[in-house]
Amino acid sequence: MLIPDINPAPVCKRSQTGTALKRCRDAWQRAYDAVYAESIEGGEDEEDSIEEAQQAASMGYCSALPVLFDQDGIGNFISCVAHGVLIRAIDEDVSGRLLYAAQVAISALPRQPRGAKPLKKPRTPPPSPQKTSQGNQLHPAT
Repeated sequence: MLIPDINPAPVCKRSQTGTALKRCRDAWQRAYDAVYAESIEGGEDEEDSIEEAQQAASMGYCSALPVLFDQDGIGNFISCVAHGVLIRAIDEDVSGRLLYAAQVAISALPRQPRGAKPLKKPRTPPPSPQKTSQGNQLHPAT
């Protein structure tokens, strides 16, 4: 069976989830088309050609999954796996193992200490009170 050459998936940012999904769907389609055409040209019947092409397409889809590199990549990976199950590009048995891999990857990411809040921009100190010529304080100018 011919397996198309697929480049490793790039790391995608959360805003690029659609890009990750498109990459997986495109890989599925390329693999399906290549194997189906080769199978038909080789004289196999239509039903066998479709089955062989679907198996290759599933492998192509999984090969294009985002890298489990950071939180965004893991989120994109989960989205692609879920989508792959829905369109039947990924078997449910395989999806459990893939989602488990994502769970392990996310648990390995560094965590913020409990109770730690994200750093905020430092506030500008309020203006110091102004004094009159007699030494009395006025309210700060607004």
